[in-house]
Amino acid sequence: MNCSETPTPYEIYNFFINLRDSLPDDSDYTDLLATLFIPKEVMPTSELLQNVLPHFRRASNPGLFTTFQVIMRNAESNPTFESTFMRVCESLEVLEKVEAALLYNKKLFEAYLQALQLDNVSASHEQVMNSLQRFLNERCTPSTRLRVQKVFAEESAADELGLSNEVLETAASILNDDALYIRILETLQLNYRENLAWNGVVDRIKKIVLEKKPAVWVVFENFLDDFHPSGRQDHTVYYPLPEAYQQQQNYHTKDLATNNNNDYAVFCEHSVMTNGTGGDSKDKREVNGGATIVEMPQQQPREVLGSVY
Repeated sequence: MNCSETPTPYEIYNFFINLRDSLPDDSDYTDLLATLFIPKEVMPTSELLQNVLPHFRRASNPGLFTTFQVIMRNAESNPTFESTFMRVCESLEVLEKVEAALLYNKKLFEAYLQALQLDNVSASHEQVMNSLQRFLNERCTPSTRLRVQKVFAEESAADELGLSNEVLETAASILNDDALYIRILETLQLNYRENLAWNGVVDRIKKIVLEKKPAVWVVFENFLDDFHPSGRQDHTVYYPLPEAYQQQQNYHTKDLATNNNNDYAVFCEHSVMTNGTGGDSKDKREVNGGATIVEMPQQQPREVLGSVY
């Protein structure tokens, strides 16, 4: 990074990736990032640099602290760059996922960052969305575009519905079709965005799945039942274990092959009882023999940076 020039969004992002890889412990990285969000009125730049210095001393690349000083001095003297810097910091996790979706193609990822217009504080939401759509349509192959859209859909669903990576991975594994998976995630969010009754959401999902991959509906329906048990209020989410769903798939396949009339619900109940989580929490309730129900707070979702809908 040239000390005489203002760092670009890509250089800021790349710095943090190199820093994370250089630190011996993830806690060093997360603690350092948390420090950056302390208002400068509370912690001036000079004090911030002193506070994060111990983290950099543990880094395998000692030269990173010099680069960090350049970045922070630019942020201190240039409000526009400070805004760019903080927007990159806030988006590091999703940016890393997009970079992976772009198969770590540097030119393509830089083009994506340019489309986000992180360094243009006057860019409107509509301008950014149009810019991103052009990037997806003009710079990405259909398969690459689908991978990026999958990242957007997962980030939005995780933020609005509080879905864990484990739950998302389970849904993706059952459906095994990225385009279908994206449609399902978007439909699930109707329960939150449009206050659509859960039964209505399930009916829409059922129609979509039966049209595209009818063979997976029985397993996915059981996933939805555990995800949002019937009769529960909206925003009540059950977090299933992925391995339990592999067992369900194996069980269902065997059941179809042998025309066995055993009640599938009995197996699901047994699976819940043997894999249910324990522990007491004021935010959890025990139901169905030990399955943990987590009450999701109804809060206004943040906008997922880079999502296109």
